[in-house]
Amino acid sequence: MIKKLDVVAAIIERDGKILLAQRPDHADQAGLWEFAGGKVEPGETQPQALIRELREELGIDATPGVYIASHQRDVSGRRIHLHA
Repeated sequence: MIKKLDVVAAIIERDGKILLAQRPDHADQAGLWEFAGGKVEPGETQPQALIRELREELGIDATPGVYIASHQRDVSGRRIHLHA
């Protein structure tokens, strides 16, 4: 059975530059580049999850902007549904 994950990501642009982070060597999908974000917890909306993740990962208080798109893919036995 495939585990389903609902994930949010922020595309943060400033002065024509986009913020990305590289996954650590010990992490799943090591070395890949990603946007800031993370898993939506039970009972959370996607905007709430994004606000929480940006606070946890970057120490910033953010206001989610415009929804861009969703994408779904299967990775390592998981179905990841990404919302940006």
